[in-house]
Amino acid sequence: MDLPLPPWFGDLSADPTLTELGIRWLDASERQGVREGSLGVLRAQPGEATWSTRGTERLERCTPLGLAPERKKRLHGEAASTALFFDPERPDQLLLSLGPAMSPLTWAECQATPDELRALFARYFRDDAPSVQRLPKVFRSVVELGDVSREQLESVLSRGHPLLDDAHWYSAHVEDPWSADLGSEGFGFALRVSAGLRDAEKEHPTRLPSVSRRTLFSRSIVKLEQHPDQIWVVEIRYAPDPNAATAITWVNEIFRCHFPPDLPADVVGSGIMLGGHFGLADVAEREARGFDRYAMAARLALEPTEPATQLALRMAIERVADVPAELEYLVNVAAKYRHLGSVAEIALRVAGSDLGDAILEYLRPETKKLPSDPESDHDAGEDDDPEEDDDPEDDDGLEDDDGLEDDDDLEDEEEES
Repeated sequence: MDLPLPPWFGDLSADPTLTELGIRWLDASERQGVREGSLGVLRAQPGEATWSTRGTERLERCTPLGLAPERKKRLHGEAASTALFFDPERPDQLLLSLGPAMSPLTWAECQATPDELRALFARYFRDDAPSVQRLPKVFRSVVELGDVSREQLESVLSRGHPLLDDAHWYSAHVEDPWSADLGSEGFGFALRVSAGLRDAEKEHPTRLPSVSRRTLFSRSIVKLEQHPDQIWVVEIRYAPDPNAATAITWVNEIFRCHFPPDLPADVVGSGIMLGGHFGLADVAEREARGFDRYAMAARLALEPTEPATQLALRMAIERVADVPAELEYLVNVAAKYRHLGSVAEIALRVAGSDLGDAILEYLRPETKKLPSDPESDHDAGEDDDPEEDDDPEDDDGLEDDDGLEDDDDLEDEEEES
């Protein structure tokens, strides 16, 4: 049975100006073979039941039109194959799959015109590695990973995300330290990779521990930050995709997320963004119902320096002013993110009590942590001996005052790079 073709396919496939994009248009027999092969790969993928069913249903009604260029990972050269599809339920759109294992619900799309197709390829087949400053949009969310170690997480990132590049770097680097093109294989290539890994896998002594990677096609930056108390934050820096709204709507609907409507396809399609996220919209919903420890910790992790976070801390202190156990919790979580004004405010409210005395002792310059904090060893970079640390204010792995590196740190790192 011949698969349905869109009315615009003949003109688009015959356009000689599109040859430089590297597209190979398929004939009838090839279209059938690509569709069957794609269905076989997709059906073997694990995932949430509704998500998997709807993705398979979409692929079953779609027609493969052509094969697009491959993209290789920088370190090990693993290639991701791409293809163009037509969906009869989106008759004016040309769809781009960035890998056989990618859910069809997250495919990139554009209007089926030569100009829009060129713009789509410019967005997803870019050769450069844009700097942080050239990725104008930022999205942050708490990702609920459970009790997972840093080693386990990095192993999953390396093995389970075909749309993420394999070149990674730690918190010592604000910018991607790897070249956009590391060259071909061989002894020289192996030496460059070995030296690059030694440099890339360094943590900054006063920043949150983190691991960053680029997505394979849009070259967005995905950073996972390790916060106190087993909280992980994923930060996405990206150039917006103006045609992503349909895919993002489906993701938000099925997984009850609040992802922005311009998130690139290889970010949301990588798998790292599907399910188990807790963003600012979720924080606000929980806070509206009353004081919530997890919502408070999540807000501090997502926006440690924002005025809204400082206001939320003050409101929380008012709400639990007569509950010593909750005040003690707020002292500890505020101290970890250097909200010392809130710590001092609680000290005034409980002056003369054991908690008040402990807070005053903590606020002494030589004191490192609250005696009442049972989880203080979760603070990244903690040193048990204050005499071995030249700057005791930096001992918990967070930046002074606000928990993040300031603009001067960013500029210094760029100059060093």
